[in-house]
Amino acid sequence: MPGRLDESLDDEPVVIPFNQLKKNKFALTTSLKEENVKAKSDARRRNHFRDPRFDPRVNGVCVLSDWKVLSEEREETLKKLKRDLKKVKSSESREKIMKAIKILKQRQATEKDIEIKRRVKLNLQKEQMEKLKAGQRASFLTRSELREKVRQERLKSLSQREKEKYLSRQSRKKYESNAFDD
Repeated sequence: MPGRLDESLDDEPVVIPFNQLKKNKFALTTSLKEENVKAKSDARRRNHFRDPRFDPRVNGVCVLSDWKVLSEEREETLKKLKRDLKKVKSSESREKIMKAIKILKQRQATEKDIEIKRRVKLNLQKEQMEKLKAGQRASFLTRSELREKVRQERLKSLSQREKEKYLSRQSRKKYESNAFDD
């Protein structure tokens, strides 16, 4: 035992061969090596794009408009599908591509509707806060009134042709839903 204490108290510098330095870049103790590896992986993870739809940190509470990458990716996919549609000749593949295009367009329309609804709710909330600050009573809308405001906001954003299409579709839906009420 006494011999070992003398060896550990030796003040000589540690000699590291050049090949080992070249191989390891620099010599680290095991704990420092682990920290270095962890820091590198954390940096890689930070720089890596995480899709908010599958990110557990978001927990479903996110505004997808904050991630422009997703909308750009969807637009690129739509363009690619339209190009492929022109090239494809078999009816089976054509149908699949048409179905995919339709789904993408529906998703875009849904996102647009969600954005309009979010904007209307935000405006109503601001109005209510202003009323409260002015000392007035805040009025809260029923679901049907909110739906009507959203509908009017949507109509403002549509062109004349789109407006006519939308209204005719809505009247058709209303007529079809009342057809079986007898």
